[in-house]
Amino acid sequence: MYEYADNDLGKIIIVPDKRVRNIIARKKVGYIQMTVPLGFSEGDLPRVLQRIKPRLLQLHTPVHKIITDESVIHTHTFTIHIYRHERPAKAFASFKNECLAFSLPQDTDMAQPGIQHWMKETIIAVLRKEARRLLTQKTAFFADKFGLHYHQVKINRSKTRWGSCSTKKNINYSLFLLFLPEKYIDYVVLHELAHTVEMNHGKKFWTLLDALCGCPAKELSKSIKNFHSESYDYFRDA
Repeated sequence: MYEYADNDLGKIIIVPDKRVRNIIARKKVGYIQMTVPLGFSEGDLPRVLQRIKPRLLQLHTPVHKIITDESVIHTHTFTIHIYRHERPAKAFASFKNECLAFSLPQDTDMAQPGIQHWMKETIIAVLRKEARRLLTQKTAFFADKFGLHYHQVKINRSKTRWGSCSTKKNINYSLFLLFLPEKYIDYVVLHELAHTVEMNHGKKFWTLLDALCGCPAKELSKSIKNFHSESYDYFRDA
């Protein structure tokens, strides 16, 4: 990863990624992030920027969705609730009975960046714990049911991929997967398990995944891409 400064575009962060084949540009707060193929030459950057600059200038800065007292946030395994208390104590959070509760003093300004960061990172920490528990269980269940084999399950906070499977049969899931309905969670688990047999997305892969899902897998794939979670919107730029 490296930085580049452009007179018109400002700061640009270049992120090489072996998984991408084409340049992907996203506007972040204060900079543009360009994800490029692993073999991309830094010397080609000025020429490439000149070609795609008109499109980059039209990118919109993402709007951070802040958590308020009225926010309704649900995940697959727990909900988030916000309470106000009158005593001048510090803000704290507790997680039990499928509920993550934030208790805040009455005069707490929730719009403060520090409060937003603390709340979102607390939610993400619980998401990680719950994702590790649930997705490990689901992966083991489906692997046993269909006679598939994998090495281990890992949890990350990717916002670009719900899951991935390495050649060593290590399966990675995004903790944000818990913002999806269960049928989509199951699809992602089965999708990655299918990759333990077929590493590409060829005909054999989709035939296998159809059998695992018990329905046309490509329809589920299209459906999950079109699904929108308002709860997830709070974390797209977290």
